[in-house]
Amino acid sequence: MNKSTHPYSVFMLISSAILSVAAGFVNGLLGAGSGIIFMLISRLVIKSGDGKEMYSFAIMCVIPVSVISLLMYPPELFPPTDLITVIPLAIIGGYLGAIIKDRINAAYLGIAFALITVYSGISMIVRAL
Repeated sequence: MNKSTHPYSVFMLISSAILSVAAGFVNGLLGAGSGIIFMLISRLVIKSGDGKEMYSFAIMCVIPVSVISLLMYPPELFPPTDLITVIPLAIIGGYLGAIIKDRINAAYLGIAFALITVYSGISMIVRAL
């Protein structure tokens, strides 16, 4: 098997390691955005090209990184009453989204992801001005 097609090439391992550190850094710094970087990593790691598998991979990576980032933020930024309402509803939404994800074409998921990302970026720029 030649090196360029081997699933665990040195390039892939080094790229994944660098991007993983970048994803964690972005998540800790901004509280968001690591999912986009994890999508890049999933393209290196997952050779099948299945969009749903790539999204699942990104979610699997984002969850522990987000929990660690949350624990590192000052507690006064997250009053317990807010967490009591937000987290269970977010879990329900995540569950429903995961169920629906299996019924939607991966191309449409990519379009939805891109639209949400673009909207989020534009709204952040507008608020900053």
